[in-house]
Amino acid sequence: MNKERSHKSLEEPDKIQGKIESIIVNDDVDILLELAKKIGKELASAKLSKGQFRNLFDSIKRIEMEGEFSRRKLVLLKPKMEHVVSRVSKEKKESMQNLRDVLSVAIDSVGSDAKRFERFVEFFEAILCYHEANT
Repeated sequence: MNKERSHKSLEEPDKIQGKIESIIVNDDVDILLELAKKIGKELASAKLSKGQFRNLFDSIKRIEMEGEFSRRKLVLLKPKMEHVVSRVSKEKKESMQNLRDVLSVAIDSVGSDAKRFERFVEFFEAILCYHEANT
């Protein structure tokens, strides 16, 4: 995550990175729920539509459905995230950048570990659910 970027709605990048590592590496479900709720609410308050990040989630689910985890395919989601950020309106850009930054750190935390990838999927799914609950 770019540590120089200031996030209005989210915590400092170092804190976020530590929380993401707790979720992905240490399987901390309480932090998963806390952070997913915060991000989901932010995305909903920015009026981001489900479709604006649903394609990313669908790509992640396709990787999961293949049965054998592919780090390469996961890492290649980063350019897709940049594309999504570039397409949102100016008013929604900061929230989408926050999501991109969080997911980038989460992807890096997964490494080549299939169990960590499962936790990443759960985290993204929770963000999506909290977003939908707040729209």
